[in-house]
Amino acid sequence: MKNHLEIIALRYLFLVLIIGTSIISFGQTDNPFSLENDKKIRREIREKSFVSLSNSDIDSLISQYNSLSEIESKCELIEKIDHVRNARIIGFLESIVSSDSSIQIKESVCQSLANLQSESSIPILRSLLRDNSTYVKISASLALLSMGDTVCLKEFGIICYSPNSKYCYSCNLGFLLAENDESIKFFYYSLKNSPNVFCRVEAAINLAILKQPNSAIPDLLSFLKDTDPDVRMAAIRGFAYIGDDKSLELIEKMIDDPNNRVKNYATRILNKFGSSQ
Repeated sequence: MKNHLEIIALRYLFLVLIIGTSIISFGQTDNPFSLENDKKIRREIREKSFVSLSNSDIDSLISQYNSLSEIESKCELIEKIDHVRNARIIGFLESIVSSDSSIQIKESVCQSLANLQSESSIPILRSLLRDNSTYVKISASLALLSMGDTVCLKEFGIICYSPNSKYCYSCNLGFLLAENDESIKFFYYSLKNSPNVFCRVEAAINLAILKQPNSAIPDLLSFLKDTDPDVRMAAIRGFAYIGDDKSLELIEKMIDDPNNRVKNYATRILNKFGSSQ
């Protein structure tokens, strides 16, 4: 079962980064795997997810939320609300943070505000960086970074450079959102120091995404030989983001992997490159 912060990171990952198995057409590009394409797909998916509601429907949603007593039910409704792009909904979500002390609800609101991408939410999200809960600080940081606001990086860095590996999924995602020199510094640190192999391989992938292949390749080569097929597939994705001839040759060799999932994944990656030519 995934831990709490891993679930948070995975939801943000859907909002921010579409992994290489997407069937969406990338159009004409030398490499179908790039941060620019990921952003484009994320925008398209988010835009298609939004719905319009009448004022009476919004009144009904707000009334329904206020009638709920269980935190889990409230969080489920908050997740549905974030598909309604409306100033009243955004204001309502922002007010929840000020009036509710529940960590889970604050996290859910942060995730919804990240999806709605309203600059009006930045002040309330910044205020949550002072919350007593590390979980809330991380959720607020991810939301801010998804909006291009890097004010949180100092506080976020303090959390991420701690030896507590349970934060690594969210930290890798947050620094990818930041997309700056601090990101490269953190990924190199995570690659060399994280006790979690999946966090290390994700750091290597992110270095490849940020066009730092020389820092990523040695470890990605090692990950291709890992006993865990999921790690090998992740390494394939890393080489896809590098995308040069040597990387494609390495991916092609993985078609002979003894695990069928790895074989199929390598084939799908290569097909993606074929369709982009």
